[in-house]
Amino acid sequence: MDEKLELVEEHRDAHGLNACLEALGVSKGSWHYRMRNGSRREERQTRDQALKPLVVEVIGENPAYGYRRIQPDLELATGEAVNHKRLRRLLNQWDLALHRAVVRPVRLEREEGHGRQQPADRRLPRPRRPPHVDAGPGRGGHLLRDELPEQGLRALRVERSL
Repeated sequence: MDEKLELVEEHRDAHGLNACLEALGVSKGSWHYRMRNGSRREERQTRDQALKPLVVEVIGENPAYGYRRIQPDLELATGEAVNHKRLRRLLNQWDLALHRAVVRPVRLEREEGHGRQQPADRRLPRPRRPPHVDAGPGRGGHLLRDELPEQGLRALRVERSL
């Protein structure tokens, strides 16, 4: 884009601004934006490059620091405020960002009848409970109890007949 704008600047007196912009495929809005803000962009890049040695120094002293801990050190070193979004952008641009991997803890659960804990993925399956005695007419049928003195209670499902 910068090369196109330089060509427009060279040939606009001879051919006119509109013809040059149309020939190179640059919109008038982009042209005026760059002419108005071009120096600001260069100033920002200059300020960013001046900040890089300070950032590298802080990271060299404290390699485990992320942008949140680097920011106050930079503000002390420069004497001016450093925006956290700007700092994150620069760290990513310079490939100095601290990439952290989230380590999830292993959850331990107590098993029934055992005093020790095991990881959740290695626990034994729990025994199934019998269904509730009355499932209600809207749930596909009624459940009835049949008492057996030696074995306790047993639930039987009786299908609803039409």
